[in-house]
Amino acid sequence: MKHYEVIVHQVFDETPAARSFQLAIPAELSEKFSYSPGQYLTLQIPYRNGSLYRCYSLCSSPHNGELPSILVKRVRKGHASNWLCDNIQAGGTLSVLPPTGNFVPRSLDTNLLLIAAGSGISPIFSILKSALHAGKADVYLIYANHDADSVIFAGQIENLQQQYASRFSVTHWLDGQRGLPSAESIASLATNWTHADCFLCGPQPFMDTTLIALQTLGVHADRVHQETFATSFEAAGSDGVAEEDDGREKAVVEVNMGNRIEQLACGYSEYLLNAILRAGIKAPNSCRTGNCASCKCKLEEGEVVLDSNSVLDEDDIKAGWIVSCRAKPQSGFVRLAISEQDISEQFDSF
Repeated sequence: MKHYEVIVHQVFDETPAARSFQLAIPAELSEKFSYSPGQYLTLQIPYRNGSLYRCYSLCSSPHNGELPSILVKRVRKGHASNWLCDNIQAGGTLSVLPPTGNFVPRSLDTNLLLIAAGSGISPIFSILKSALHAGKADVYLIYANHDADSVIFAGQIENLQQQYASRFSVTHWLDGQRGLPSAESIASLATNWTHADCFLCGPQPFMDTTLIALQTLGVHADRVHQETFATSFEAAGSDGVAEEDDGREKAVVEVNMGNRIEQLACGYSEYLLNAILRAGIKAPNSCRTGNCASCKCKLEEGEVVLDSNSVLDEDDIKAGWIVSCRAKPQSGFVRLAISEQDISEQFDSF
């Protein structure tokens, strides 16, 4: 995996629990770190004798001249988020993989319905600023938080309202005053935006409720886009990927994680990570698209095929490393070793 050391230009306190980190990308890396609104960076975080990998969405816009920035919100007992907020100051460095992700508008000239909760505002804010600055579309933001003090980018959102009054409107939903938003309440707010492209980001229960609201309104599925970084606790299949079976007998997969050895069955056309999670093994994982290294594990025996790979270099592969979210078994028996990296902590991507 090719990581790049990037200097932190400035750090901003957005709320008492959230900070944004503005990055100074060297000129020789500018092309490699060019990005689209809605994409994210994968950070390598030091942890014990190794590393954790965490994905953080870019909250900046590539269209208005600002430096690339990520948002980090503290998570209770979250090693990565608290380490970043406690240790990284202006002038410090971060080990980063280049931008990636598909949570990107097809056009900045198409009307946009943006729905966010908490720090899910990060990629939404990138899309919002880009659409207003570089596009012609009308934009409506529904943003849920607990209270006014927890509204990230509150001042900047207000300034955008004033600057683009004819094209941009926002509704703030504060749980402390109105309770958690229901599907009915979200539907009532979004009723005039059923023909817009919809982008959702936030905690999974909030997005589940929002999807019900949009389905109730008859919004076509191809207009709905959601950004989800899976936690280590999610069961396989929660990402909508069904187990596949091509008619052959299943491979036997032996997983060694944290001195615990278990065997499970995996279809030859099924990704190893899906089978591992379905078996109840809380293996670290994140993007599930082969674009980060959270699910990296050691292939100790057997053969697999990688459908795609953007994070492992030739040396990694020769050393036996694979990303289980993109790997399918090719032999009847596969043995994997997975590093147990703080699986007790919820994945603090947002």
